[in-house]
Formats: sequence, C-alpha cells, structure tokens
Amino acid sequence: MIIDQILTAGERDDLRSLLRDLNAAELAARRGTENKGEDFEKFFNKHTEGYDYFVVTAKGQFEAQTDLREYLYANYPVYSEGNGYLVFDLKHPFEP
Repeated sequence: MIIDQILTAGERDDLRSLLRDLNAAELAARRGTENKGEDFEKFFNKHTEGYDYFVVTAKGQFEAQTDLREYLYANYPVYSEGNGYLVFDLKHPFEP
C-alpha cells in the first residue's frame, strides 16, 4: 500500500491520531460558526502542523465533510490517489 511506502510506523500512528481529531462531529459543529472559513482554517492548521501529507482512507466520510474536502482541494495538490485512498501534499500548498 502506498501509505506504507511514504509514512513510517510512527507517522502512521500520528496520522491515526490526527484523523480521530478531525472527526465529522467536530467539523460539523464548526459549520455553524460565524466565520466558519477562518475558524476551519485555524483548526485545520493547528491539527496538521508538522505533517507532510493528509491521507484520506474513508472516502464516504471525507465526502460528507464539505469544509474539509473543499479546503483541501482548494489549498493542496493531490499527491497520490488510488483504490480506497487519497493523499494530499501539505508540504506544497497552492500559492494564494
């Protein structure tokens, strides 16, 4: 699996922890805030600081999290995509 090739065991554990933090309930709660775009960006940056990649393995959940999906596609290139996974490159954000 490509994830095993680009992440060490420790990085995979860190990623699992991050994914638990970025769950649908938290993201849905942020949708109701007045400055949701700015709040979401701060939230995302806080929880991904120091990470090189954002890996999606639950595409159904990802599609349901519109803030996350729109933010990633608008700000980061897709590094790799395959059957059951999607990897965004956090090291090379798009230029504003």
